[in-house]
Order: sequence, then C-alpha cells, then structure tokens
Amino acid sequence: MAMPINVPNGLTMARLVGSLCIWPILAIETHTWVWVMSVTLVFVFLCATDYFDGFLARRWHQRTAFGECLDPIADKVLVVLTIVALLKYHNLSGITVIAMVFVLFREIIVSGVRGYLGQVGRTIPTLWTAKLKTGVQMIGLGFMVVGDALDMLLPLFSDYLVNVHMMGESIFIVGALLGFYSAVKYSEILLVALAHIEPVRRN
Repeated sequence: MAMPINVPNGLTMARLVGSLCIWPILAIETHTWVWVMSVTLVFVFLCATDYFDGFLARRWHQRTAFGECLDPIADKVLVVLTIVALLKYHNLSGITVIAMVFVLFREIIVSGVRGYLGQVGRTIPTLWTAKLKTGVQMIGLGFMVVGDALDMLLPLFSDYLVNVHMMGESIFIVGALLGFYSAVKYSEILLVALAHIEPVRRN
C-alpha cells in the first residue's frame, strides 16, 4: 500500500519516526535547561501530531486508509518506546511499573484483536475513552521524561511532598486505569463481533 502524500500523513510519519529519538534522548544523563527545553519541545511536538493529523485530515478531506491504519500504530510506538526507555533509565514506583506493564500488554492484545477481526472482515471502532487514555498517558509520560531533570534544576520542589516526576507517575496511572476501562468496553464489542462471525466449515 503506497503512502498518499499529504500533510496529515506526513505528521503521522513524523510521530512514528520521531518516536525513535526517545530512547537516545533518555540515555543522555544530563540535567540542564537546554536538555529540558529540547526534550519538552520534541515530546510536545510528537504528541501534538496525534491531534493535528486527524484534525487536518478531516478539515481538508484528506482521510486515507493508509493514514487511518498508521495513526494508531504511531501512537502505540510513541507510548511503548517511551515506557521501555523510562523503565530502563529511570527509577519508578512499583505501582507505576505495574501500570506500565499492563499498558504494554494491553497495546499488544488490542493490536492482535484488531488484526484478527480485520482478517475476518470485522472492525472495532475507536472509543473516545481510548483516545482520552492515550492523551492522559502521553501527558504523564512527558512529565516523567523531564521530571527528574526539573526536580534537580528546581530544588524548591524538594520542599513539597509532590514533585514533577511524581505528578507524571500519578497522571500515567490514571491513564492506565482509563486504558483498563476501554479494554473492558473493547471486550464487550469483541464478544458481540465474534457472535456474528460465521464458523469456518471444513469438508
């Protein structure tokens, strides 16, 4: 399937390719304002493309099958690579690690279910709660990505019980809970879809 060349698809591809920068960025152990600002701009841009690619595709009537297929893949790549990088380079609370493992398994299972249903001619609509959980998870991941550096550069936060990194973990956990809720809803839709799939007859 050739990629139709337009701005929305370009933004989706930028998010997909840009996600590969997350690992080397977090591998750099530095706590400077230049690093914080650079990483923040990169991460905000990548997350913003998740909104603008769909918005522009609808606004400019440039929706394509390729874009609709690639968009959720780019979302998953960004979230998964950021989670894996944070697990390797950052110290996280036990509950956050559990939430991240759940999110990773959820993305794998949902992708597998979508692929299976696609083979039998069925589709699962994207739920608004699924879109919301992606946004919340990205915000939480963004806070965690720059949290340690900001907490070092802004020692005044050490006087409070909550710092930037902890805020990120808390927001991400909320996103994981939204992911669990949407997974339950997807399960209900899947059961209905499976009930209408005719069994394969073997001679």
